Order: sequence, then C-alpha cells, then structure tokens
Amino acid sequence: MPSASWQTKYNAVLRVAKSKLGTPYIWGHNEDRGQKGFDCSNYTEYVYHHALGYKFSTSSQVQGKSVGWKVAKANMRPGDLLIFDNGKHVGIYIGNNEMIQEGGGAGKVAYMKLGKGYYWGKHLTAVKRMF
Repeated sequence: MPSASWQTKYNAVLRVAKSKLGTPYIWGHNEDRGQKGFDCSNYTEYVYHHALGYKFSTSSQVQGKSVGWKVAKANMRPGDLLIFDNGKHVGIYIGNNEMIQEGGGAGKVAYMKLGKGYYWGKHLTAVKRMF
C-alpha cells in the first residue's frame, strides 16, 4: 500500500483499530503471538502492521523515539501515533480531539478524549506521523 492515498491508509488503520474495540489490556500481550489482549504499544504495532504492513518495535519508548517522524502537536492529523509522558503510553489519533488506544485507564481498547481538560491531553508529549 505504499502508493495509496492518505485517506486509504487512514481508513485501513481505523478499520483495524476499531476491530479490536473492547479487547482487554494485558501487559506484554500481543494477539499476533497467539495471546489474548494487548498492551498499549503492542496494540499500536498490531494496528499499523495489519493495516499497512509496517513492522516496528512493540516498546512504547522505542516507538516514541524511532517510529515515524515527529510533527508539531498543532499539525496532528488522524492516523498519527501519539506519544504520552515520553513513551509511557501510546495511542492513535482519530480526529476531533480523540484517540483510540489500549489500556490508558479504560482497561481495554477504547476511545479517549484528548482536549485540554482531559488527562491524556495534558500528557501528550509527541506526535509521530506514520504515513
């Protein structure tokens, strides 16, 4: 899908991400390894891998440092990888000040608000463009 449009890539990311809504948070787990559930960074790697064929680290700290390319928070767009507290948590921006993520207080794959008055909005430290 390298030459696909941004919209096509985002639709693929969103489709895979939403397909796992409600999947339980289990630290260190990744369904690609035959385990039930995910942790936050295994979930983001799973989504980008199954949507776009990307292969990268399942460590949130490594994702924060070496995956995608950094863009200003003001320029974030749907499909971007979001880094919180310098790599302690990750999620995927879906627009309208919302992300889809694993864990993060919900204990499962869920939508979370990012606006200024919300916990995760206050802890966003980097935005990584993935496509």
